[in-house]
Amino acid sequence: MKLASKIFKRDDWYVTSSYGKRKPIKTKNGITSSFHYGCDYGTNKSEWPQYAIENGIVMDCGISSDGAKYIWVYYPRIQKKLLHYHLSSICVQKSQAVTENTLLGYTGKTGRATGIHLHLGMKDIYNNYEDPHSYEYKIDDKKEITYIVQKDDNLSKIAKKYNTTWKKIYQDNKLIIGDNPNKIYEGQILKIKWEL
Repeated sequence: MKLASKIFKRDDWYVTSSYGKRKPIKTKNGITSSFHYGCDYGTNKSEWPQYAIENGIVMDCGISSDGAKYIWVYYPRIQKKLLHYHLSSICVQKSQAVTENTLLGYTGKTGRATGIHLHLGMKDIYNNYEDPHSYEYKIDDKKEITYIVQKDDNLSKIAKKYNTTWKKIYQDNKLIIGDNPNKIYEGQILKIKWEL
């Protein structure tokens, strides 16, 4: 399934600008070409709702320097960060846990945009951009759940509940937890994963 279908919960979107190198453009300083770090999806000139694709956490949201409203969501299970850009409105807050039914915001044309669309960006756990349109979304066939950290939790306590080790949980969630495994906080979403 394409990410756009999961985000919009419909299939009548269309690609208006692909990921990758763009055609050269004439400017007052000469000819320039740029790289497009995302894929643009048209929504028939309408402000469609956009949803989280599965359990995740809002890493950042707000208004960028060019005036575009944006949201970054991290999904621990697939280890991807998705950027929703040019939104007309934002319906979530930073550090908010989300599920596939969480309304993130509405498609718009804020910032430098020529029309209503979703600019969807995607990064891996190493912060490298990837083509979101070439990514096929699917459910993993490994046994896996996500866990929302509760007050007074620590990795050892969580590991004991799921018969795994704190080191395994830390390794699978290092992007969310950071460099210190002792610093987890209430509301973080961690993935608990093991082979069948």
